[in-house]
Amino acid sequence: MNIDYEADLADKLARNTELWEMLASHAAAGVAFNLDFFFYADSKVGGESLQMELSALGYQATSERSGTFRNRLWAVTGSTPPMTLTRSEIDEWTRRMVDIARRCQSQFDGWGTALPA
Repeated sequence: MNIDYEADLADKLARNTELWEMLASHAAAGVAFNLDFFFYADSKVGGESLQMELSALGYQATSERSGTFRNRLWAVTGSTPPMTLTRSEIDEWTRRMVDIARRCQSQFDGWGTALPA
């Protein structure tokens, strides 16, 4: 994949601002959340490598084919165990995910979580 990882990280950190504000407005401080994550790799090997790295962190991760025949990608999705994070810790976690994506020649598409009812 041909990705400008520095620009991609800057974009993800800017999105964290919006996501954190939404999360903070719906949840009490100190609540643990599972973070759902999304990556794309352009090969099966890249997807499987990424899945192994994420699993080694204790995350649940799966890798499967995605996209059309000509534009086939490997989607790697999963979730973390419940984590209690501050805003700065979310940013550090995001930096780590972008770094893992770089090492596995893939792209970190972002994260999300279920908001409490």
